[in-house]
This record gives sequence, C-alpha cells and structure tokens, in this order.
Amino acid sequence: MDRKTFCKKIKEARLRAKIKQEEAAAILAVSKSTISEIESGKRKLDVMEFFELSKLYKTDIKSFFEPEFTEKTNKSAVSKEALRLFEKAPIKIQNALAYAMIGFLKQGQMLDYEQ
Repeated sequence: MDRKTFCKKIKEARLRAKIKQEEAAAILAVSKSTISEIESGKRKLDVMEFFELSKLYKTDIKSFFEPEFTEKTNKSAVSKEALRLFEKAPIKIQNALAYAMIGFLKQGQMLDYEQ
C-alpha cells in the first residue's frame, strides 16, 4: 500500500467517526495543521499517534492495511462464490478443477517472470 492510500484511510476513518481535525489534534496534543499534514501525507505518523487515532476513530488497526474495496471489482465476493461452487462439486470435478487451477497459476507465474 502506498503512503497516499494509507493517509486517505486515516482521513476517511476520522470522517466516519464524525470527528473534527481539532478534536483529533487535542487528543494527540498537536495542532490542527499537524492532523491535516498527516492526512495529506506531508507528515509521518508515529506508532503511538496511529494507535491513539485508531482508538479515537474506533477503527481496527488492521483495516488501515486492507486493500481498497470497490463495488465494481468485488473480487472477494467472486472468490467466495467460486469457492462455494467448488465445494458443492463432486470430488472428481474438484480434483480436475484443482489441477487445472494449479496449471493456470503456474503458467501465469512463468509469464510474469518472462516480462
């Protein structure tokens, strides 16, 4: 994840929590401009500040590191549906699909290395 995306998630968490920059600044004992600089990526966020902000915003720290979710490319839902269908298939089909998938993934890896 890049810095811009991480900082965007910090800001989004604050907005979801309906907390103003001034309030966050008061908790961290910094200026409002410091919060603005953190959210824009101009200033680094130390671990303790990050911990305090995640508590203030009532946001699990792990969520800041999860990939972006978009409705258009909901790969998670597609993966879940594929797994559900795979598990319902007879064992012979599961084995055939597994071998096909392994071959497909290996081929993809080889193509990536060639580029």
